[in-house]
Amino acid sequence: NDELDGYAHMVSHDLKSPLSAISIANAMLREDIANIRDEQVRQEVAEALEAIDRSLTKTYELVNGLLSMAEAGQAPVETEHVSVFKIVSEILEERSAQIAEKHSHVQIEGDLGVIEGNALQIYQVFNNLIGNALVHNDANEPRIIIRSCVTDDSGAHRYEVYDNGSGIPSEEVEAVFKPFYKRGSGSENGIGLSIVKKVVE
Repeated sequence: NDELDGYAHMVSHDLKSPLSAISIANAMLREDIANIRDEQVRQEVAEALEAIDRSLTKTYELVNGLLSMAEAGQAPVETEHVSVFKIVSEILEERSAQIAEKHSHVQIEGDLGVIEGNALQIYQVFNNLIGNALVHNDANEPRIIIRSCVTDDSGAHRYEVYDNGSGIPSEEVEAVFKPFYKRGSGSENGIGLSIVKKVVE
């Protein structure tokens, strides 16, 4: 964790400066497109700039994801009483458009309770799990259930984010928690579940 944390911060610092410079140069070039008289050339330049923008966005996501993954492995300096229902409700509100687009029925079962932890980390856990349930649910009538299960003698809580899709093949269950592991051809960076695992641990 210490090595990953140091590496992630180094990558974040060292990459963001040149990425910012590329982004600024791209914006300046975009302003100059109007001065190109040849329509075909202007179109080609515009397409190239769009490709650069997409690559920049993806690279920023990877850098920020790597940093988030490193920080997720650290014990929080400060904790508080966190309402899991409030966190989950905020996530569902933020993802309301995606839920509508996927025609998903989302249900919260029972009292999700209050746990001692870091609100941002709890958000990361449920946001990633709910996001995966939305993106990868291949059922004709997608359903997602978020529920609290038993609390054991030590006070630890157990939660389930359940969906009615085809699920993860048994041979891939361990692999999905590895950084940058991706299933299918989606645009996600494959970091989400590794962040979930580190936070929970």
